[in-house]
Amino acid sequence: MINKNTFSQVVRSITKADHGLRDPQLIHPSREWGIGLTVALLLFIAGTVWSVQIYQTFKSATVQDISLTEGETVVYRASLVEAALTAYDERVATHTQFLKNIELDSALMVPTEGDTTADVLQTEVEQSIFDEAILAPEELASTTEEMVTGE
Repeated sequence: MINKNTFSQVVRSITKADHGLRDPQLIHPSREWGIGLTVALLLFIAGTVWSVQIYQTFKSATVQDISLTEGETVVYRASLVEAALTAYDERVATHTQFLKNIELDSALMVPTEGDTTADVLQTEVEQSIFDEAILAPEELASTTEEMVTGE
């Protein structure tokens, strides 16, 4: 058990006045302020030098006036536009018809009781080949000239 003497020693060690760090070499306010101000001054000088250098680089730059009328003039040809729109409408109609045919074919391909697994698989393979042939992305026109000329 703790007696009165040990308890008073613990309290005295806790409450005893501590006058800061024992080694005065750790903290020097004048040294810390000197280092801080020196770093701030160096940053200010570096920013000033960089700003002057950027200014000297761009002080003789001029704004160039680019006229938009000097370029090649595009002539609107209504006949070419109409031909392209007509070709596009024909392709849309063809594509829509192919999609309707595919939907009808897939609805008719429901296996019946008499079909064997081999017949169903062969029909599915034929359908996938048909789909790839019709809906191949390389068949789509990538430019207006291809749509008009059909090449």
